[in-house]
Amino acid sequence: MRKRQPTLNPATGDILWYGVASTGLRAQWVLLQAGVRTDKQADALDGTLVIAGGDISVWQGGKLIKIGSYTPATAITVTASVSGAQVTLSWAAVSGATYYDVVLDGVYHGRTSALSDVITGMTAGAHSASVTASNNQQGTVSFTIVAVAPPAPANLSAVPTGPTTLSVNWSANPAPDYRNTEVYVNGAFAASAASGPVSVSASGSATVTARAVSAAGLSSPYSTVNVTMPAERIPTGATASSTVQERNPGMAADGNLGTAWLAQQYSSQGGFDWWQGTITGNLVAVRIYTTTAQNAFILVNGVQRTSMSLAPNTWNEIPVSVPGATTLRVNLQPVAVPGYAGLRSILSEVHYYS
Repeated sequence: MRKRQPTLNPATGDILWYGVASTGLRAQWVLLQAGVRTDKQADALDGTLVIAGGDISVWQGGKLIKIGSYTPATAITVTASVSGAQVTLSWAAVSGATYYDVVLDGVYHGRTSALSDVITGMTAGAHSASVTASNNQQGTVSFTIVAVAPPAPANLSAVPTGPTTLSVNWSANPAPDYRNTEVYVNGAFAASAASGPVSVSASGSATVTARAVSAAGLSSPYSTVNVTMPAERIPTGATASSTVQERNPGMAADGNLGTAWLAQQYSSQGGFDWWQGTITGNLVAVRIYTTTAQNAFILVNGVQRTSMSLAPNTWNEIPVSVPGATTLRVNLQPVAVPGYAGLRSILSEVHYYS
């Protein structure tokens, strides 16, 4: 058998020994990859490769014949430093390497020329990582991420959007396994969502609490905000295109003669009967009672904010949100009323919430 000296790649530690068959002996080759032997067609006793103590020998004619030597490549030592859901992989420089490829849990993570890689957003459990240098030297490390509760909802807010409704919001939660935020009003569960805002019901003085929950079911501490719900109020200093009065106390929807509005004559104010009063605070809703179906146009601080078709003989609640409101004006589109000549707006009261 004609033998060739083994070929050694000093950068990787891979060794290839190749033999050419003579009469009666099969061809064979052996590849040693960083100390791991792989035989191809080496099923005969003669030609069996033996690697020990840095020597490469082959069995031939019943004798062990040294044919070369090698220096296996040194594996990269990789360390993992865990902090919460973050791991920092570190390793020593490999001579001649220009970059390092990082694989996390069997999935390619990225390439870096640095000697460390910070990986965030790790989920709880056992993990493994490998680092392969550009010259194919490799190292692996195993580590464990311990499940931790997500941080409490940040920037929790609760803003009244109506007499009995709150809009609750919070900042995005940075926890990698964050699932949702639970919202409670005065200790009672009110809503659950991955992100805000959410609408909940409340009245009077309300304490709103919220906690974040992870996919593993771990809960954060509570965040808390206190809020006073809007109160129903009566505007002051009312003026109108026609009489602000009641015919009799029994006709007052709230029994307050000073807040009722009886349009006794057709107004020339742009085709509307109008009513205006002074209000204070952060307006969230207007309530109007009328005995006739008609359209209402709501102006706050001189600007039209919304409109609504009013139902007769009931309180109509109109959401309108204006912080720092000072004046409230209601334009009513007159309608034909039996028993009255022409168009009239009949018996309307205006309240507001702030």
